[in-house]
Amino acid sequence: MFIKKFILSFGLLLISQLCLAGAVTCSSNASGDWDNPATWTNCDNGIPTVNNDVTIKDTHVVNLNIDTVELQGLIVETGGGLNVAERLVNPELGYTINLNQSAPKKVDVSNTQINLSAHLTINAKAQDIWLGGVLGPFDIQLNSDGETRLMGKIGENATNSPTGFVTDATGTTVFDIPDGSLNVPNFLVYGSRILNDDILLAQSLHIKGFTGPVIFNGTVNTDPTVAVKGLYFSGISNATLQFNQNVGEVKNLSSIEMANVSNLVIELNMAKMLAFSRISLPADVLLNSPTETVLLENTSAAARPIGLGRTYLRTAAGANPNQLLINTVGGDVRLNTSIGDNNQPISSLIINSTTGKIDLGGASVTTTVEQNYSNNVLLKNDIVLNSPEITFQNNVDTAGFDLTLNTTDTSGATQIQGVLSGAGDLIKNGTGDLDFGSINTLSGHVVLNEGQLFSLLAVDSIFPNVPQLSLAAGTTTLIANTSSGDYVLGNNQSIIGNGIFAGNLMVQSGALVAPGLSPGTLTVSEINMATGSVLSIEINGTTNNLEYDRLVLDQGGSLDSDSLGGAALDLTMGFNANIGDVFKIIRSRSTRSGTFSGLSEGSEFIAGDDVLSISYD
Repeated sequence: MFIKKFILSFGLLLISQLCLAGAVTCSSNASGDWDNPATWTNCDNGIPTVNNDVTIKDTHVVNLNIDTVELQGLIVETGGGLNVAERLVNPELGYTINLNQSAPKKVDVSNTQINLSAHLTINAKAQDIWLGGVLGPFDIQLNSDGETRLMGKIGENATNSPTGFVTDATGTTVFDIPDGSLNVPNFLVYGSRILNDDILLAQSLHIKGFTGPVIFNGTVNTDPTVAVKGLYFSGISNATLQFNQNVGEVKNLSSIEMANVSNLVIELNMAKMLAFSRISLPADVLLNSPTETVLLENTSAAARPIGLGRTYLRTAAGANPNQLLINTVGGDVRLNTSIGDNNQPISSLIINSTTGKIDLGGASVTTTVEQNYSNNVLLKNDIVLNSPEITFQNNVDTAGFDLTLNTTDTSGATQIQGVLSGAGDLIKNGTGDLDFGSINTLSGHVVLNEGQLFSLLAVDSIFPNVPQLSLAAGTTTLIANTSSGDYVLGNNQSIIGNGIFAGNLMVQSGALVAPGLSPGTLTVSEINMATGSVLSIEINGTTNNLEYDRLVLDQGGSLDSDSLGGAALDLTMGFNANIGDVFKIIRSRSTRSGTFSGLSEGSEFIAGDDVLSISYD
C-alpha cells in the first residue's frame, strides 16, 4: 500500500515537471523562413513546436511559410518583423498562426508591419491579438475570444492593401490605429470588410476602399476609456454598408460621416445610431430595425447636422415598415434624398430638432402613418410629402420651391403651425384636411386639388401675399376669420376654380374672382365686391358649369359693397351666341345687392361679336 502511494505521488510530480517544461521560449536566431531550424534557437523540435512560446527578436524578420502548430504565445519585439510568404500550392488557403486553447500569452505583432504575400489567418482562441500595420493584396482573418486590438495602419493604396478583412463573432475588436480622421484614412481594405464581433473605437476610424461590403455584425461604440471618436468612410462604390447592431448606444461616437461614395447602399438593421456631433449618410438607406424604429440622434448642443442620402431611404423589402426617428439638439437635419416610395414606404418620419433647421432636398417623402417636423423647415427642391397626416410645428420656407402635401387625415392632425413663406406654390392633394396656425407670408400660389383648408385664427386673411387661390371641384376652403367669418381678398389677389369657399369673401379693389377652371362653378357662402374688383366669366356655350362659368352664393352678398360704383364684369365669349340665349352667371340663394360698374338693370354691352343685356333678377 505504501509503495502504490509513492508511485502515484511520483507520477503527479512528473506531470507537473512536464507542464513546466512545455513553457519553453523559442526565439529567433536570425532572419529566415519559419520552417528553417537555422531561423530559431531553443526550440524543442528545431522550429517552434506545440506549446512553445515564440519570440521574434529585434532585427530579425521571419517569413511565415507554413501553418504553425498550437503555440503558447507569439510576440514580435520592436525592430523585429513577420511577413507572410507566397504560397504556390493551394494559394487560396494561405497560412495560419495557431495558439493553444490554454495559451497564457497573446499574439502580439503590434510592433511590426506584416507584409502579406498570401492570405493570413490568426487563431488565438481565448487569447488576445495585437496587430500592427498590414500591407499586401491578400485577405486577413482574426479569430479571438478575447480582445483583438488594431494598433497600426491597415493598407496603403489600391495595390498594396488587404483584399479582405474578417473578424470572428466572439470577443471584441478595438480600433486603436492612430491618425484617423475625416480626411485621413487609416483602414484601407479593397474588398470585403466583415467585422463580426463588437467594435470599440479607441481612435477615430476611417475605412477606405472600393468594391466589397462593409458589415458590422456587432455593436459599435467609442472605447469607454477615451473621449468620443469618429467613424468615417470614403472611396466606397457599388457596395453595401451594413449595421446589424446599435451604434453609439453605450458611448456615443463623435460623428459618422462619409465622402466620395457612389452606388452605396446603407442597411440599418438596428434600432439606434447615436453620435455626439454629425451623422451624414449620403447614400441609399434601407431600414430594417428589429424594433421597427430606427433612431438617429445627435446629442451635442453644437450646430452639427444630421444628413441623409442622395436617392431613396426606405424600409427593406419584405420587412414591416420602420419608423425613422431623428433627434438633434443643436444641428441641422439635412434630408437630401427621397424617403420611402409607394412600394417601400417607411411607417413614420419624426424629426426632433431643438434649434437647427430641417432641410428637405429630396423629391418626396412617403410614410404610411405620419410625418412630424419639429423645427423650421427649408425646402431645397420641389417636394411631395405623402402621408395620412403631416405636422409642421414651426415655420416652413419654400425658398421658391413647390411644396405638395398629399394627406388623408381629417382629424385636424395635419397642420402648418408656423409661418409658410417663400415664392413656391403650396399644393394640397389627397382627401385630408390642412390646418393653418399663423398668418403666412407665402408669395406663391395655393392650389387645393383635394381635401379642405382650415384657418385656426381670428384674422381676415392668412394669405395676404398669395397671388392666386385655386380651388378644384369637390374641395372646401374654410380659411375665413374664425370669429367674424370674413376673408379679405386683396389687391392683385385672385380666387379661381370649382370648389367651395366657406365664408364672407371681401373682395377689395384690384382683386379678381374667376369661377371655374375653364369653365366651371365657384361656390361662396357670401361675397362682397368693392369697386375696382373684377368678376371674370368665360362663356363657351349655353350649359352652365360645363360650357360657361357661374358664381353660386349661398348667403347672397353685394356687387358694390363700398357704394362707389360696383365691381367690374370681365366677360369673355368663346362662341357665337344666338338671340335669346340666357347665361345665368350668378345664382344667389339669398339676398344680393348692387350692380356691376356701368351695367345697371337692362344695360346692353358688347362681348366679342355679341351684344348682351344684363338682368339682376
